[in-house]
Amino acid sequence: MAGGENTKRGRTGIWGVLFVVFLVLLLFALFYFAVRFTWHRMPFLTFSTEGPTPGYVTAGDNCFYMDGVKIQLRGVGIMPPILLENKGVDFSKYIAEIRKWGANTIRVPVYPVIYYLWENIPPWEDVDKAIAEAEKNGLMVILDFHSVGYPPEETYHTEPTGEQTENIFYYKNEWLFGFWEEASLRYREENTVIAYELFNEVKWPENDNYEIGWLRWKAFVEENLLSRIRRNDPHKLVLVSGLHYARDLTWAVKYPIADNNVGYKRTSYYEWNPKIENLPIIFAETDEYPLRTLDSMGISWLAYCFSAEWSPNLLLDYDGFTPSVYGRDVMGFLSASPPLMTGARIMELLLETSVVGIWISIWQLKKPREPRSHKTHLHSLSKFLQEFEAQFSEYISTQRSKKD
Repeated sequence: MAGGENTKRGRTGIWGVLFVVFLVLLLFALFYFAVRFTWHRMPFLTFSTEGPTPGYVTAGDNCFYMDGVKIQLRGVGIMPPILLENKGVDFSKYIAEIRKWGANTIRVPVYPVIYYLWENIPPWEDVDKAIAEAEKNGLMVILDFHSVGYPPEETYHTEPTGEQTENIFYYKNEWLFGFWEEASLRYREENTVIAYELFNEVKWPENDNYEIGWLRWKAFVEENLLSRIRRNDPHKLVLVSGLHYARDLTWAVKYPIADNNVGYKRTSYYEWNPKIENLPIIFAETDEYPLRTLDSMGISWLAYCFSAEWSPNLLLDYDGFTPSVYGRDVMGFLSASPPLMTGARIMELLLETSVVGIWISIWQLKKPREPRSHKTHLHSLSKFLQEFEAQFSEYISTQRSKKD
């Protein structure tokens, strides 16, 4: 009797320890994803490392070309130069580091509220600085008007404060029109700037994956944005975002934008196998989740964000530009040495294992223990094998009958 009690206590102790171990692993995995999911409000061609890029980038049926050669744009989204310099970051070293990672393209965001409302200064000094550093390092530039909303109704994505003056995605159509009017004049002969991303992410206040939501956005782009840009710059690639935070391009297949050189911008977070329409698409804001799929298909992508603050952050600091776990994964893809398993996948497996382990541990701890002899175990095993053999024989007979 004493031996049975000791065995019971021993098993209880083992499962108690395993419960604690699995709980710690679960908390670790949850902490990792909590950090990754936190959104901060404030947040097959190679190129030489010097000189401008050699021509226009054009959109094909489902890819992009430069001087007739198919290319894959791969790189990162950067932070606004004005915010980096306010933190004392050396912008020249910052851009040079991106090139060292193996990127060929950067996405330069212009948050209109920073320049037109908060600082009340034109954005062109910052944009010109980014272009100059990109050209020095042989990087191409996608210029991005970085707001979130629905320009046909001039609505914007609201942050928890609800105040437009504190909302980094706030914009006015007046700013949007003026920006592209000026940008298309300034950069029409600048080949380092390969594309104009007209509006970061479209979000209709209604159910914005409806057909009417796309048709109104399409008409707005053609009548108000392309009409201005093409007067000044007839050829440069323009990128048009899909609906629902640039995640849905369903209706673009049926109703493409009427233009001679247009591609489509996709945002993707936490999607291992995102939907990919038969269009010239660039995943201009993405994390590491779909990169293996995109690389295998030659689809262009830009990882977000080359920052030590804005999530998901590719960096841990600005002193040595130390990559985060996520950053090391992206660096591997950029340098053509992708990891066997990304940090996110490892953490997902850890999370799943922890949940299952905790459930089993609780079940074992609650399960009543009764001493059982070796004969009892052997009898149970023998009975199980007999039942399995009978069921297997019945299955084989059934399959043979079907064939006959």
